[in-house]
Amino acid sequence: MVLSSHVTLLASAQAPGSVAVAMSGPLSGCTLAGRSASPTALAPGAAATIAIHPEDIRVAPDDSGDRDAHHLLGTFMKLFGFFHVPDPWTLANWQTVLGDDLFLRSLHNTLVLSIGTAVAAIIVHSLIAYIIARTSYAGRRLLDFVSWLPFVVACIIMFVSLTGALLARLLGLRSGGLG
Repeated sequence: MVLSSHVTLLASAQAPGSVAVAMSGPLSGCTLAGRSASPTALAPGAAATIAIHPEDIRVAPDDSGDRDAHHLLGTFMKLFGFFHVPDPWTLANWQTVLGDDLFLRSLHNTLVLSIGTAVAAIIVHSLIAYIIARTSYAGRRLLDFVSWLPFVVACIIMFVSLTGALLARLLGLRSGGLG
């Protein structure tokens, strides 16, 4: 999608290279802000052409707790976050997704795998719980210990990583890996 309009200056656009474009036409009233590759070429009032891919458009969610509702609502829009477009609502996105064979196969595989894993986990862990609680099997104490390992190991890994991050921050060490 290519949009044309004129460059404006926003009070918040004080960083070098920042530019804001006040949109006209069907997007009048909207302002797109970003960074210019060449800030000297874009002066206030100059004509600007912006190439936008729909997948690059991001609308910052508010903190009202309705993020999931906003994301679901956005799937019914022609251009997510732009209400000034004539007739912004559509079902075409859902028709495209639900008509895609790859998506339907992926959804089927996901459901089979998740439901199968849940059923198998319930059966296996029920048997383990029965063996631990109701039998006098010689290895039941070891089985009880092994069944708690995933919870303990996950907590240890989280503790070590959070402690390392806290120490790195307190000591002013560089974060971002081993390099």
